[in-house]
Amino acid sequence: EEQRVIEAKIRMRQQELLEEEERILKRQERSLIAEETECGDVTTSRDVTISSIT
Repeated sequence: EEQRVIEAKIRMRQQELLEEEERILKRQERSLIAEETECGDVTTSRDVTISSIT
């Protein structure tokens, strides 16, 4: 029983970390898009974002 609780807590923590990473990536992408809009260079920054994620 205790082992299952520990495993569930680990899975929950891993999920929290994944969600936090996704939030950070989305925040960075929004920031780059805002910069693109200001400078008018949409393609270059978007390509940088995609290549940095993969």
